[in-house]
Parts: sequence; C-alpha cells; structure tokens
Amino acid sequence: MAQTPRRLTLLSALLLGACTTTEVPGEPPASDGTGSGGNPSGGTAGAVSGGSASSGAGQAGLAGAAAASASGANGGSANGGGANGSGANGGSANAGGASGNAGTGGAGTGGAGTGGSAAGSGPVLGGPTGFASTAGHGLSTTSGGGNLAPSEVTTCDALKKALEDAAPRVIELAAGAVLDCRGAPKTQQACELQCSKDAAQPVFWRVPVGDQTCTTLADTNGDGTLDIPAGKLVNKSRTDFSIKVGSNKTLRGRGTGATLKGVSLDIETQSNVIIQNLRITEVNPDLIEAGDGITVNSSHHVWIDHCELSMISDGYMDIRYDSSAVTVSHTHIVGKNPYVCGGQHHYVSLVSDSEVTFDHVFFDHASGRNPKVSDASRVHLYSNFYDGISYFCASAAAGAQVLVEGNSYRDSRYPHWADGGTIEAKGNLYTGSTSTDHRDNTGKTFTPPYAYTLDAVNELATSIPSNAGPR
Repeated sequence: MAQTPRRLTLLSALLLGACTTTEVPGEPPASDGTGSGGNPSGGTAGAVSGGSASSGAGQAGLAGAAAASASGANGGSANGGGANGSGANGGSANAGGASGNAGTGGAGTGGAGTGGSAAGSGPVLGGPTGFASTAGHGLSTTSGGGNLAPSEVTTCDALKKALEDAAPRVIELAAGAVLDCRGAPKTQQACELQCSKDAAQPVFWRVPVGDQTCTTLADTNGDGTLDIPAGKLVNKSRTDFSIKVGSNKTLRGRGTGATLKGVSLDIETQSNVIIQNLRITEVNPDLIEAGDGITVNSSHHVWIDHCELSMISDGYMDIRYDSSAVTVSHTHIVGKNPYVCGGQHHYVSLVSDSEVTFDHVFFDHASGRNPKVSDASRVHLYSNFYDGISYFCASAAAGAQVLVEGNSYRDSRYPHWADGGTIEAKGNLYTGSTSTDHRDNTGKTFTPPYAYTLDAVNELATSIPSNAGPR
C-alpha cells in the first residue's frame, strides 16, 4: 500500500492532479467545532426500511408507509398506497411495519390507506434504519413527532417557531414549497486566498476561526512556510438563517420539491428528531466556515432521511460530541460548488465521538469527508454509492472504528482510509478510475446492534441515484 503524507498541501494536490483541498483526515483546517417520544407512526419498517430493493424498482413500504399506522395497516400494498419492493421483507404488518414482499416493484395504484396517502403523493414515512432504529436513553426507536397531526408551515418565522418550541410536532412543507430564509446580508470578514501559487488561478474566501489568520491559512502544510500567497482580509456577506431544533420533532416535505434555502438546522443536546424528504441548499456557498446544513451535537435518536444537500459553506451534516443513535439514509450529497477550489465541496461530514449509520447515500462528486470519522466513533457505512470523489471518501482517525461494507465506488479517490483508526472493509465494489491506494482493511471493528440487509453491490450505481433524495 503506497504511503501518503499525513498532510497534503493544496499546491501538491494541484501538481498531482488530485483535488484541491487543504485538509487530510489527520488534520482538518476546517473547524471541527466546538425528552421521551412514543413509538413511530407505522412502526419500524423491518430491518432496513423495507429492505431497500437493490434494483431500485421500489423501496418496500417507503412511498406508502403512511398507510402503515399503528393499527397495523399494510404499508406495502396497493390499497395502502405502498410501493412493492423487488425483494426483502420489510417487517410485519401487525407491528405497523412496511411490507416489502417479493414482487415486480412499482407503486400501488390504489387509494390512500388508513392514515396514509396514495403512492408518490405523500411524504416518505418508513421507519428508521441503522443506529437510529435502536433503543436507548429511554426511547425504543426514533419517532420524531410520532402520530401527531401534521401542521404546514409557509414562512421561515413559522418554521423557526415550530422547531424551537418545547412541544412535540410534525411539521410539513407542501410539495414544491420553497422557503427562502436567507436574511439581509450581514458583514463577514474572510480571508481571500488563491487556489495555488499561480495568480491566474481563482480565489476563494475562508472565515478564519480561533487563532487562524490570513497568513497561517496560506501555510497549508503547517510547516511554517507559505504554500500559497498570504491572503488578505476582505469584507464578504453571509445570509444564513439558524434554527435550534428541539426534541420530539419531525420536519418533512410532503412531496417532491420542498426546499429550504439558507437554513442551518442545529440539533444540540436534543433527542428524537426526524428530518425527511427535504432539499437544504444555499447556506453561504461562496464562503468556507460560514454555517453547516445540519449540525448534531450531544444528541441522540436523530434520523436524516431522503434529503438532498447542496451548496453549503461548511459541513453538510456534522455529528459530534457523544451523539448516538444517528442515521443518515437515502440522502443525496451534491458535492459540486463552483466557489471552492477544484469545484467540489471539501467538508461534507465530520463524525467525532459518535455512533452513526450511513446507508443508501449518494455521495455525488464531493471532495473530502464522506465522512471523516475520528475519536471514539463507531460508524457503519453500507450500501452507499460514491461517484467522482476527488480527495477521499471515508477516513478513520484517532481510534475511530468504521465498518465499510457493500458500497460501490466509481472514479473515486481513497475509498476507505485508515489514518489512526480501524477500518473493516468487505464486499465493496471499485470501478472506473477508483484509486487502489487506501482501500484499507486494518482489522475487526464492531458488530452493528441492529438488523440490516445489503443491496446487490453491482446495482448500486443505478439504484442509489434513482432513489436517494426527496421522493
């Protein structure tokens, strides 16, 4: 296995034809930062939300899982508005689970079942997968606002008020609704830096944090020499709209196209939160270090499902400080950003001292941190698709354990990089120009405390792009 330096300079990355970034798993210059709910409506949808049909023909019980109420309605039948899967049993109907019996796929044509909606017209409501499905801290699973009647929000202020109060809630955006919550521009000082020593190359803008200066940020190696010209401090603007999400909340789009612009969702010391079927975008994309899409700190039972995140300044989803029972599933990470060096986002997801599952995620042309895992974290990556990752896919540092199984990598660099942590890799597929370096498999990690089913790895390149993101 070829050895790579622990620090990779932006300049050397350019010279090597790699991505342009200033961070490696061992040393991120980006800042690493510093209630009880009832059972979920429809119950837990089997081992992996209906078993996720590998052909992409249908997510068993997801599209119509609204029909699978606690009364035991079948969430996978046509009269419940469900989508039959092409295989994999998604759970028992009498538990409210989504039935995903083998079939030909395709959405049911019947009307809405009890408490549900016709296939394709309602929110995605399947039960959580991975760590978010497990019991702990007085909760049996992640249920958010549970069976409460949903309330629709149409303004940013109403959204903020509903998410921040202490009451359990199910909050919905209508299909096609776009809440542009970007506020009046506020002055933000940032360092203007060149992407390389070549003055003809574009510049980027980074907010210094802690003791960083525009000079130290030009020392991308951290060795006391400047790898790019020292930057200059300039006035930029930021427009993000921060919301502190409370416990026992479900926030979801009722159909396709529900979008939040400029919104940073901050889940800190909270529990039992579901964010589902939404697009989150335009969080200061022309700056680095100016806001996350979703932040999870010191929280438990958080499920991020069928979302799409794009054009975000810092972490698309950062999960830190002893967070547990967290799952990111069926989500589309759109990595392209013309404002950053190399045109691909560098800081997708940092997981620190936390337990997280990533399943059926489409990591689409990002650069680094997909995710970066550190400290005492345990992370399970299964049935994900990585396409065009220009720096590194996943990494394990500082004693972290990462189980990497049944994922597909196409034209991607450093699929799973052990940099002080342990990676257990099995059953993965590497195609195209995916690098042979850092396909690390350094030892046994952990046995996930939940049931799950791996999709056919050779079908992920088709099924994941078709099914990730809002439905």
